[in-house]
Amino acid sequence: PDADLRAVTGLDHLYLRLPWSTLEPHRGEIRWELVDDLVRRWSPHGVGIGLGVTLKETNGDAAVPDWVGAKGRWVESGWSRDFEPEWDDPKMLVAYESLQRRLATRYAGKPWLRYVDLRSYGDWGEGHTSFGSKTVASAAVLERHARLLRRAWPTTLLYAVDDIVTQGVPASESTRFADTLRKLGMSFRDDSLLVRWYVDGHPTTGSVRSVDLFESVWRLRPTLLETQHYSMSADRTKDDTWRGRDGSERGGATLERAVDVSHATWVGYHGWAGDWMRDNPGLHARLLNRMGYHLRPASMRRDGKSIRIEWRNEGVAPPYRRYPLRLRVGGREVVVSSDSRRWMPGSVTETYPCPFAGPISVRLGAKRPVELALREELRESDGWYRLPDR
Repeated sequence: PDADLRAVTGLDHLYLRLPWSTLEPHRGEIRWELVDDLVRRWSPHGVGIGLGVTLKETNGDAAVPDWVGAKGRWVESGWSRDFEPEWDDPKMLVAYESLQRRLATRYAGKPWLRYVDLRSYGDWGEGHTSFGSKTVASAAVLERHARLLRRAWPTTLLYAVDDIVTQGVPASESTRFADTLRKLGMSFRDDSLLVRWYVDGHPTTGSVRSVDLFESVWRLRPTLLETQHYSMSADRTKDDTWRGRDGSERGGATLERAVDVSHATWVGYHGWAGDWMRDNPGLHARLLNRMGYHLRPASMRRDGKSIRIEWRNEGVAPPYRRYPLRLRVGGREVVVSSDSRRWMPGSVTETYPCPFAGPISVRLGAKRPVELALREELRESDGWYRLPDR
């Protein structure tokens, strides 16, 4: 329900994973309303959309539209019989790239579009065929998938699921393939947080299997985590990886560890928003103050005609945009030279020329100010923060 979603503190975007056959059931007839209706409902609230289009699902249907005439076979998933295409079918890939180009023509550059996923390979587009043929593709084939997506969306943030590197290609090709994805400007996401198999197999990394992939990109591009279905995690007859309020008995610490090792900016989950917020209010607040960046001016000192500020980033990632920094000293505004993208987790001290005397306030960001981790009484009504002169 929309009311439950609106109650999710810090909600940044909704993720939309669409089978191609649902989005374009007939050649050239794209159901734009599947995206546009959500945009109309949520963008006025500052909530964006992430988008991925799949070629294989496990719902008993074909995710590739019949009109494409794709080569492939029907395979058993364990609960349904599903169409798995030949991943290198040139006819299918040409038509799929045409779809992505039309999507990009309509949506690329929109302020609500957060990213587009590389979802063209594997079950649910997760980069593996564990619930299908259980085969792998060659890196050459999957590079074609990645390159066609980048051609269609040349300036948009793109994600690849980590399993496409670890399970999608032979182990001997994974390193080269991961390097290709990075060179194409892609970041990585993990869709398997709190899945029992990963919890048991990777206990020290919060069930994150591919820490090295996240380590290779987080300084340049935001990384993303998505959890197991919440109902399955909390079900003792299924995964049983979540127990207690805020996951206090099991799960909460695992998720927090995953945020730390992946340097995640975004964390998503499967499940009802109302259930999540009711069961995990404390953990939710802690995650919001840990994921992404969390900035505060830790100390300030005047030194002649300059001001020295120690900025502390208490999050796990830097800002990925260069936010303009302004000082207001004695009622006069000063725009100073600073690059917030360099503010990695930890501390950085910068010195700004300022010949004026008087009380000091700071503002980060232009159209919308970046909120700083300072006491509420220090925030002024116009988005500025007063700094203690010490």
